Order: sequence, then structure tokens, then C-alpha cells
Amino acid sequence: MCSCGLEEFVCSQTQETNKIPYDYLSHKEKYERAVENVAVVFKCIHKIYEEMDGSNDAYRDTIVRFLKRTPCNDGSPVAVHILMFLPAILGQASAEQRAQWLPRAINANIIGTFAQDAAAPKPRPARPIDKSRTGLRHAHLVLPFFLNLQTELGHGTFIRGLETTATYDSKTKEFILNTPTLTSSKWWPGGLGHTANYCVVVAQLYINAKHYGIHSFMLQLRDEETHIPLPGVEVGNIGAKFGLNSVDNGFLRLKNVRIPRTHMFMKYAKVLECKDMDSSLLVLEKLKTDPESISRPESEKELDQDPNGKWDWNRGPEVQILDFNTQQHKLLISIATYYAFNSLADELSKVHEEVTLDLQKGSLLRLPELHALACCLKAICSSDTAACVEQCRLACGGHGYMSSSNLPIIYGMATAACTYEGENTVLLLQTARFLVKTWQAAKNREVLMSTVSYFAMFFEFRESFCWENSMDGIMRGFEIVAASHIDKCVKNIEKRMKSGMPYEDAWNLTSIQLVAAAEYTTISKQDIELLNHRYEELLTKIRPNAVGLVDAFDFSDDVLNSTLGAYDGRVYERLMAEALKSPLNAEPVNRTFHTHLKPLMRGKL
Repeated sequence: MCSCGLEEFVCSQTQETNKIPYDYLSHKEKYERAVENVAVVFKCIHKIYEEMDGSNDAYRDTIVRFLKRTPCNDGSPVAVHILMFLPAILGQASAEQRAQWLPRAINANIIGTFAQDAAAPKPRPARPIDKSRTGLRHAHLVLPFFLNLQTELGHGTFIRGLETTATYDSKTKEFILNTPTLTSSKWWPGGLGHTANYCVVVAQLYINAKHYGIHSFMLQLRDEETHIPLPGVEVGNIGAKFGLNSVDNGFLRLKNVRIPRTHMFMKYAKVLECKDMDSSLLVLEKLKTDPESISRPESEKELDQDPNGKWDWNRGPEVQILDFNTQQHKLLISIATYYAFNSLADELSKVHEEVTLDLQKGSLLRLPELHALACCLKAICSSDTAACVEQCRLACGGHGYMSSSNLPIIYGMATAACTYEGENTVLLLQTARFLVKTWQAAKNREVLMSTVSYFAMFFEFRESFCWENSMDGIMRGFEIVAASHIDKCVKNIEKRMKSGMPYEDAWNLTSIQLVAAAEYTTISKQDIELLNHRYEELLTKIRPNAVGLVDAFDFSDDVLNSTLGAYDGRVYERLMAEALKSPLNAEPVNRTFHTHLKPLMRGKL
């Protein structure tokens, strides 16, 4: 059966399930529908797999194809099982372990997820507590249609700060897994909330009180028959998100959970079973790897080494994410934009008051100016605000994707402003009409209004203008750019009209230029380098005052309504508290386990 035929068959089998539009479902219902669709998809895949040569690659390729092309269009609860759990077994398990786990995982007798530390920077608490653990890591396993940000609640790029522990008990030949703090809770793995009953857990390994770095372990989360979480395992859904709400991204907390020695992934390293129970030790296999490659720091500031070139797992504090220039570049621009827009709003109010007084006196002279200013600022402020909100959301990493951060809601409100009360492109063209008309007045040496007085400067100084790396010089440069842009547009309109084209047609063909920006300065490469250096210095100077500048907005917690921006800075406690409110966490086992997942695992679809 070809891809199109398979897709049509799956869609026909899920029509009844998908009868109610997705947007009208609750968070809980979105997950349950996704599980029902998954069962149908796997039924089709198993049938096709039987018709193939039975190779693992063919099976994987078939599943990946369906994850992309089937009705689970808001993410799939089994995507991590396919894209990460199976590859983890293939890539990290020994031959004996693969023989034990892989067939069951391929046939969906067990469904797994992957609770590894990966790509999710954390927000710095707003105030006054300062305990951020943040950063960006590689995201090479993330596919466009699936969000897969696995991490600990309070841990991002700081590898040696990973808090989950695996302590070897040589007497019982078991590892004891613990998430000893709230911030060590695993957070984000797709399928962890309700779907998976197994999990790959990454933890710090300790043997006889000696630290051996980070290693991976296979952990059973739920009873295979009842799906009830096993003793010591606290697992649930992290709550609603910006999107991908069909995926039950989950949290995991472990308390003295014991697993066999053989459940440590042993392709690259293993704990030997020694006769002397007190001399158990970790042995690295002589393969194409080394301790560094197993858990390599991503940040240069994280790369503390001793004189012999070996990793020091315990030296040095974690760097706050706001101390990185890249993070300052994301956030401080947004803060500066707010203050700039606030000043612009005050100025526009003053112009409005002045024009109102003029109108009362019978003067309409400045009315076009007010209209042009209002149109321009509405368009620019709304579009820039939306961009800044999105930048702030991205700066919070995975937590910014959570609905409880309130950033998705704020972003939705900001983007809506780009179209209501006048669509932005139309408004910018309204401003452009005023500028073109005023440009003609400037060419005729007429008296100009203060907001466009720089037009006269352009005609007088454009040939002799030289870039100055100062505040006045930068402002003059922007004025030259703006004026030259209008000059170019007017010349294009005039050229088209001389060829016999009506004015409105000439205007329409020039409209893209009228909206877009032009470049016209004598700025040199050295000037750009100096500007960049000055910009970086300013970021460093503003950094100590960043929190105070935001506090000055004086939003109450009730108004802000965000787990990330509350006054007390208790980010992680609030995130967990909000997650526990999810209806999906009201019961330990969702009904779809009995109706769909269990038959799938037993091969009785």
C-alpha cells in the first residue's frame, strides 16, 4: 500500500474519533483523542510491517512517516518512543540488553520515553531569589513536528549540576534512583505523563560514595498490567502548553527506586559484579567513546579542567543565564523597547492634545501629521511588541512554552493587535502617503512640521553627511536613512508617472518600497565594529539594573498571572503546583490505557 493509500485509510478509520473539531476539546480530551488515533495508526503499521521484510529500519521508517502524515497533527504521545526511546536502546544498550528490550519496544509491548537532560533553558526567577539554572543545549534530535525538551525542572545546560542520582548497592546488586530535590524532577519528556510505562533516565552515578559521572538507566515506571505507577515513582502531566497538547509531556520524581545492575545501559560502560562487594567499580568499554563524550559540557564557562585535562565535576558555581551576552541581547532589547514605546505614547498624547486645541481654534494644519503618527506607531509598536514577547518566550526555553507562564496568552494578544484597529500594512501605507506629500513640500522649501523637519536636512547635508559614532550621529544616520528611502520611492513614482502610468497605479507598484526600509549611510566596517563594542558594553552596564527596570513596571502577581514572573521568585514550586492542577493528573491511569493502550501492548488491536 502506498503512502497516499495508507494516509487515506488511517484518516477514514479516525473520522468518527475526530468528529468534534480539535479546538473545542479540553486539554484532557486532546490527549485521549491522540491515544485513540495512535492505536489506529499502529494497527495499520503492524499490518504493513508483516508485509515487509521485517527489518527494524523498515519498521522505523514506516512509523516516522505516519507520525508526520496522520491525524495526530498536534503531536503524538508515542513520538518519543519512536524517535528517542528506540534509538537509545539501539545506541546505548549492550547486545544482551537489546535482545531483551528491543523486540518488546518495537512491538509496542512496552512504550517508553526518554528523561534525559537536554535542550531547555530555565528562566531566572524575577525577584528576589536568584537560583537560576539555565542554558541551551543541542537539539539535534528534535523534529519540526514534535517538541521534545527533556530536562530537569531546575537544570539546563549545566551538566555537572544534574541532580538525579543513581547509587549502586553492591550487596543487592541494584541501583537506587532518587530525585532528591524539587528542581531535580524530570520535566518535559513526551509520553511520560500517562502513555509510557518505561523510561530511559539519566543520572549521576555513585559507587562506594565515589562519583563516576552521568550514565543512562532503564526504568520501569508503571505496572505492565494495571498501568499504576510503581512504588517510589511519582509521575504526571506538566499541564497545558502553547501547542502540542496532544502530547502528554510529563514530570517524574523518584524516591529510593531500585533497579537491577543490568538496567544500566552497558554498551559503553558497566558496573562490574565483583566478588569483593566493596570493590565494585565502573569500567569503560574500549570503544569509540570516552568519559568526556558521554557527558560533554556545552558551555565554555562550564569547561573547568584540572592541569591533567580531566573534567572537574564539582568545581565552580553555575553561571546565571542573564550573565551571558546572548541572553542579555534577547531580553534587554525588549526592556529598552518598552521604555521607548512608553515615551512615544506620551509624545503622541501631547501631539493629540495640541491638535485638539488647534481644531477648537479652527486649524486643520496638523491633523494629517497626527493621523500619520498614529498609523505608524500603531503598526510599529504592535509588530515590535509581538516580536519582543516571542523573544522573551524563547529566552525562557521550554518553560516559556508552558501555558502557565502566561507568555503564550500574552503573545496571542500581542499578535492580534497587528490586525485589529487597522491592519498594519494598510496603516503604514497611510503614513507613507503623508510622507510622500510632505516630501514634495520639503523639495519646494516649505516650512515643515517638527516630526519631519529632518527632510530639509537631507536636501542640505546629504552629500556632505559623515557617520559619527555618537548618540547624535546615530540619530542623524537614522534620519538620513529614512529620508533617502522616501526620496527613492518618490523618484520611482515620478518615473512611472512620466511613462504614462496613473498616480494610483504608480503608487501601488511602489508600495513594497514604501513599507520596506532603505539603507543610505557612509558607515564603515570599523564604525560597525565600534557600534557593536559599544552595544556590548551597554548590555554589561544595564545587566545589574535589569530586574529593577522590570520591577518598575509594577505589575502585581495577579495581573501578570505567570509561574515564571511571580514576585517571590519561586519558579519551580509554582510550575509543579500548576502541573498538578491538570485534569490529566486527577487519576493515576487514564481511561485510554484500558480502551486502547493495553490492547496495543498485548497485540490485540
